[in-house]
Amino acid sequence: MTVSERFKIDSEQAKRPSIARRPLIWLSCLCLDAPIVAVAWQALFANAFHHPLATADRLALFLTAWWIYLADRLADSLTPAPSAILTARAAFCRRHRLAFSLALLLVGFGDAVVVLMALDRSITRTGALLGGLALVYLFVNFRHDRVWRALPIKELAVGFLFACGTSLVFLTAKFSVMAAGLFGCVCSLNCLSIAVWEKDLDLGQGKHSWATEHSRWTRFVRPACLVIGLISCALGGRAISPLLAAGLSASSGLLLLLHFIDVQKDERTALADMALLIPAVILIVPGLW
Repeated sequence: MTVSERFKIDSEQAKRPSIARRPLIWLSCLCLDAPIVAVAWQALFANAFHHPLATADRLALFLTAWWIYLADRLADSLTPAPSAILTARAAFCRRHRLAFSLALLLVGFGDAVVVLMALDRSITRTGALLGGLALVYLFVNFRHDRVWRALPIKELAVGFLFACGTSLVFLTAKFSVMAAGLFGCVCSLNCLSIAVWEKDLDLGQGKHSWATEHSRWTRFVRPACLVIGLISCALGGRAISPLLAAGLSASSGLLLLLHFIDVQKDERTALADMALLIPAVILIVPGLW
């Protein structure tokens, strides 16, 4: 790396305000955004299907999602060159790698206790399959990132694994499978949008994503958000619950809106997760759904 390149990286990183003054990215830096989104949508599914949820179901989902995202973040912190420009969440993890490692152990232990002692065995078996697929993803993403060049499904894999895990206890009927599929599309659009916004960072770190390998197709992410939102609206009250249709349409619309808002990349990424969280939270407030 030349001196000018090194100076450019240092200058760009120095321009960023400290994380303490950027509340929008706090949840993202702590890997808490994804598990909170998962639990919120699990509650939305439960309300829509009139399905009682045990505390263990909520806790197991939260801890499992948190563990996976902690593991993924730790793995990411090991791969970039020390001189590479990092996202705020990646830089935070690198600075606090020991704390993240400890959290990974504690969260994993707590998750295992809840899953083995409190969950229904049928849910545990299906969850183990999804967990195994998640571990395969983590291994491929960490050790064989080049796979995404030949098989550009990284964001789809994350989106649909997340959706399947969130709706796991409801996957017993045709209507719930369709709802979970649409939720998987919204989650995938979340990941694809982030890949588009962080394309330059991924290229600088030598990472591969759908956006880095197929940049000419990135313009279709915006219309895809609109299409999924319209499909959700059209199916509301027919193939899926109106409650879920409202949440899916609102999340798709907010994701689309974020493509036109001029904010820092880290904040935009954090807001992408808020686009999934806010509609779910509003719709599960008693008296509003």
